[in-house]
Amino acid sequence: MRFTKRLAYEVDIDEEIRKIRIPKLILQPFVENAVVHGFENVSTPCRLKVTGRMEQGMLVFHVWDTRIGMRQDQIEAIWEEESRDYAKQRIGRYAIKNIRERLQLRYHGQFSLEIRSSIGKGTVVMLKIRMRRRRHAGKIIDCGG
Repeated sequence: MRFTKRLAYEVDIDEEIRKIRIPKLILQPFVENAVVHGFENVSTPCRLKVTGRMEQGMLVFHVWDTRIGMRQDQIEAIWEEESRDYAKQRIGRYAIKNIRERLQLRYHGQFSLEIRSSIGKGTVVMLKIRMRRRRHAGKIIDCGG
């Protein structure tokens, strides 16, 4: 609501994967981080895109933004293993670590989570989950695990 005049967004999820279940709130924190950290302190128009596809037996999601981007050291800091004192961590870092832990518990290493970014050009988060097809009435309903 706060960014309606300068935020253009697109959600493009292939029909074939719409019924596949993944854990709740896996993509939402990346979208929220893009808006809060990428768009909040700029006045120029911003673009956000979320895609979901099936590629070579992997469920693949991308969350792209076109704003400020991050330096490589900022990306590396996200993945650093720190103490469990989450109260002292930035919300974005906590959420991303939480997502990675939940993915590990659910998919046992059969996933990848990557962040690429360029200052002034934006950031892309890529999540890939290896599919283990479980069917119901001929449709894939679950993956991984």
